[in-house]
Amino acid sequence: MMKGTRLVPIVLLAGLIGVWIMMRNRSSHEPSSQPQPEPSLPSQVRSTPPGSAPDLPRQEPRVGGQALEPFTLFQARKVSLPFTFEYPAAWVAAEEDGRGAAYQQVLILGPRNTSDTYTAGLTIRVMPTQAAGGKYAALEDLVQWRRAQHARAQALTSLRDGPTQVLGLPGAELEFQFQATVPPGGAPHGATQMTLKTHTVLVAHDERLYEFAFSADAADYDRYHPAFDRLLHTLHLTR
Repeated sequence: MMKGTRLVPIVLLAGLIGVWIMMRNRSSHEPSSQPQPEPSLPSQVRSTPPGSAPDLPRQEPRVGGQALEPFTLFQARKVSLPFTFEYPAAWVAAEEDGRGAAYQQVLILGPRNTSDTYTAGLTIRVMPTQAAGGKYAALEDLVQWRRAQHARAQALTSLRDGPTQVLGLPGAELEFQFQATVPPGGAPHGATQMTLKTHTVLVAHDERLYEFAFSADAADYDRYHPAFDRLLHTLHLTR
């Protein structure tokens, strides 16, 4: 860690850079900001690989906010993403394979914040358990790793850390606020400090570990958090 400039946990730093790259490639007017080889989230926000942009919906997230309704149903093209849920129709959805690790994920990119430094969004990640060829033997191993990643953040506040249920399955819930160093919107060099908030729900089912995550600029968090609630309330596992 550099003195006086403690970076975001690996998951969020990688996600921020990914979003910046994706949005920069897609629009010269709106540069974007959830990874490393092992499973890690978002807030959620990592870019799709170069060349995959044509698979994305054409709606562009707008700076400064947008209405959450209407909602639309997400149905994966890949059988390895066995779930459906609803999300804001104006947000941009993409499916991704893991890079250097056994996982797959869905990224749902929402609006940029007013300073154009961060994209609110959702991440849904699916990982096999160790018995099925993955890294983590059980849900608690993944939860502990996630706590350790956030523990590296500056000015960390734990808002929620405890058990929960998803579709009747026992799981864990983590919510954090912290200071992050991110690339500034539109600038090729330099960095800016901001406050982020993340909310992650983790659950195990049928030799798979699921992470459902939301992250946003702290100033936008309450405005867009209902999108995360909608995801969880409409979630359905298809197998």
